[in-house]
Amino acid sequence: MTHLRHGRPHRIHGWGLVKAPGARFAQRRYMRLIHYTLTVFDGPDEDTDLVLCEQILVGAQVSSVNRRREIVIRFPNDRLTVQLRTEKEYQAWDRAFRDGSRVADNYYKLVPSRKLGAGAFSSVFFGFDSDDGDHVAIKVVDKTRCSRAELVFAESEARMMAYVRHPFIVQCRDIFDAPHAMHVVMEYMSGSTLEQRMLARPPAERPFSETIAATVMARILSSLAYLEAERICHRDVKPENILLSTTQNDDLWPTSARLSDFGLAAFIDTDFDLTDIVGTPNYVAPEVISRDELNNERVGYGSPVDAWAVGILLFWMLTGGKLPFDGPDSGAIFKAVRAAELDLEVAPWPSISSGAKSLLKGLLHPNPRIRLRSTAARMHPWLLCAQEVHSATHHAHAYTNSHQRGMVLGVKKRVRAAVRAIMAYNLFLQLVNKQVIREQETVRSERLRKHGIAKKASLGEKMQRAPERAPAGADGLGYNVGLFPSFVPKRRARAGPLSSSQKKESNVSSGFSTTGSDHSRSLPTRVSGESGSSAGSLTRGGEKQVSIDRSSVGSKSSTKSGSWGFKLRGRGTDKGS
Repeated sequence: MTHLRHGRPHRIHGWGLVKAPGARFAQRRYMRLIHYTLTVFDGPDEDTDLVLCEQILVGAQVSSVNRRREIVIRFPNDRLTVQLRTEKEYQAWDRAFRDGSRVADNYYKLVPSRKLGAGAFSSVFFGFDSDDGDHVAIKVVDKTRCSRAELVFAESEARMMAYVRHPFIVQCRDIFDAPHAMHVVMEYMSGSTLEQRMLARPPAERPFSETIAATVMARILSSLAYLEAERICHRDVKPENILLSTTQNDDLWPTSARLSDFGLAAFIDTDFDLTDIVGTPNYVAPEVISRDELNNERVGYGSPVDAWAVGILLFWMLTGGKLPFDGPDSGAIFKAVRAAELDLEVAPWPSISSGAKSLLKGLLHPNPRIRLRSTAARMHPWLLCAQEVHSATHHAHAYTNSHQRGMVLGVKKRVRAAVRAIMAYNLFLQLVNKQVIREQETVRSERLRKHGIAKKASLGEKMQRAPERAPAGADGLGYNVGLFPSFVPKRRARAGPLSSSQKKESNVSSGFSTTGSDHSRSLPTRVSGESGSSAGSLTRGGEKQVSIDRSSVGSKSSTKSGSWGFKLRGRGTDKGS
């Protein structure tokens, strides 16, 4: 049942610290949960111990506190608290309580106007999943209208469908159990049953071809082989319980056949465990209705009865609805079944292949120990050859239909390929254009460099080369308080040669010696002088260090300007006036 989408019914029991509705304190109690009914006992003996409370979990709100391993179940008028001892017990009970409180309406929407089928105490409706919108078939079992035995069969069918999982069996998606009704959510088969498919044909065309019969048989035998391996006996294989789905190509309907209806299915340990007479009379095997000649007791049966029913199904498909053992009433039918006389000399059997007859005789052998089992029957040569013929016929027919329909699938593929080709071509053009532009830029830059023409810098390049904002006082170094230099520096004005005494005095006052090895090191200085004065003063740090006589400056500099003065502005960026 692990494949059910929204939980499953549980059967769990054990000890827990329970605070029942109306109790003041929590006490150690024994709990038992069956599907949706929680019963709290005074002790572990369910037959003799006192029942303290019994609650229906359907629709209740379940919350949990992981830190304390506590589960709180809130009912409309009260609540129940359960505290578990270990983490494993807490996880198991929390899951069981949550699954027991589920309601089908919270997960699926049922359409009452679309009834797919009806029985004595159940009805099947069309519905869809509230999460993803998938179509489903919802079987509603009305518990108020069925007897105790019928309810046991309904619960057994739900439990069996939740257990099996095979591609050729109608799958059960969810089970919701409640006091008044049980909802079994199954896979929706959009087609009809195998019986309705045959009856929809004209009487002359009702017999199925061997390829169609072999395709259906292969799928049903595969599902029965799976059930036999799981030790399950279906006991109700017939055309009404084989469902079909609609396909785009109507010739492929045999490939959609699936087995359904597990109302009579039962688990077995051996091939002689079952003794009750159940099933449809025309499809019942001889051992089901036989008795032992010595003690007049019923003979047990098992999985071989399903192989017998599949043999009846094969006879029914190849003859267009006829049955090998039939009569006016169930007594006459059972008599013909016990005799098991199979007549294959009448029409249409002379025109049917020997392989089909061989398989039919193996499946309808009256002795269950000699009868062909489902596991071996699915490997019969006739089934394999017929399926290969059907596959080849299907491919040829599909090829012909594709041409007759204008090759719709081929046109779609070609359109998709053309769209992808156009997209790839546009991308290719973009890449080519980028490469051409890149090559043109390279050729242009080479030409400019060859002719000695500097490439004009763009604004972005200027911004990248521009220094950061100058700090305070940077105008003394020749920059404005901005991003770019405020002027183009001119050549530094040369002063006249100094006398040896002046040089020595200047070096001593400035703190440097001309005899040292580092002559390139200089300190920013400023020479200030008045316009009409005969001597200027060389200052450093605002203090007067040395006086320069105007007459000691070279004549070339003095004759160029009658009265002059200059300021040294740091590192060769002075400006003369």
